[in-house]
Amino acid sequence: MAASHDWTMVTAAGLIAVFLVAPTDAQEAFDSFESLRRHHAKAGFEATAAYLAAHPDAADAREAYRFLFQTALDEDLTPQAKPHAVRFLQEQADAPLSEKSRARRVAMLSLALEGEADAALDVLGEELAAFRRLDPSAAIDAATALAAAVQRGGKPEFSSRVYDRLRRTFFLNSGVETIVGNRLARLELLGKPAPAIAAPDLEGNQAILADFAGKVVLVDFWATNCPPCLEELPQLRRLYADLHSSGFEILAVSLDEEEDLVREFLARSPLPWRTILSTADDEAARNAFRIETIPANFLIGPDGKVARVDLHGNDLRSEVERMLKDAKGRTEP
Repeated sequence: MAASHDWTMVTAAGLIAVFLVAPTDAQEAFDSFESLRRHHAKAGFEATAAYLAAHPDAADAREAYRFLFQTALDEDLTPQAKPHAVRFLQEQADAPLSEKSRARRVAMLSLALEGEADAALDVLGEELAAFRRLDPSAAIDAATALAAAVQRGGKPEFSSRVYDRLRRTFFLNSGVETIVGNRLARLELLGKPAPAIAAPDLEGNQAILADFAGKVVLVDFWATNCPPCLEELPQLRRLYADLHSSGFEILAVSLDEEEDLVREFLARSPLPWRTILSTADDEAARNAFRIETIPANFLIGPDGKVARVDLHGNDLRSEVERMLKDAKGRTEP
């Protein structure tokens, strides 16, 4: 009998054990731990998908599905996992809510990335209905993920419809109403020329957004007391390191009220891009970009227009890479 493996827990120690037994030439093919990690995550995903295809009724199938769907969500592999998600939802009606939710999100996001925004909204409706009488945090996360996916799928206008659906489902929840109101206000900037930013950065040099014309620019609103903002910095550092030479820029706007806090933070953890304080222009940039809550960001295209709003992680990387590729294609003879 084949050994049963618990695929639900992947630890650094487990990954390192795999790396240590890998052939030396395979190790040398990776230029960073992140690329090595992603390679092995994808390999584990593909092996699990093959296992489920061969053994759909295995005793540990649910454990395998759990790993497959979570890896798909974490590693931007939802289109590859979609057939398994559809089958799971059809055949595992008695599965716990959390597991059905994970499968629905895989199906929902893959549909959005394929340009099937209406179908993705229908799946979101099922997801919201499942959480209607529970803490809305999971529903907000689902809507946030779909709002990003429909932008990546080429239908950014559907982001507003995603949040409208969330608002209608939780119409008595003032917290949800506030979140939705803030995000809808930011989404109104999609497709429009980016508001002007002109303020001295922390080095005393004038930072002018218009000076980045022709490049792909992320305008990132953050603060040193915003945990989600700080958690995202390692990914932003990698993104900047990978794509800055190709024409990608970041302009950070800190909402901290005390300049010393920002300087102390940057002294401990320097950022390679320019940072301005929102107070440096009397909150002009913050107001123009309609910032009430953070994290919040805007991806500005080479034409100076707001192309995407509130993308993070894999969604952000994918769109930056696509926009840089498109820009390069337009400039090549």
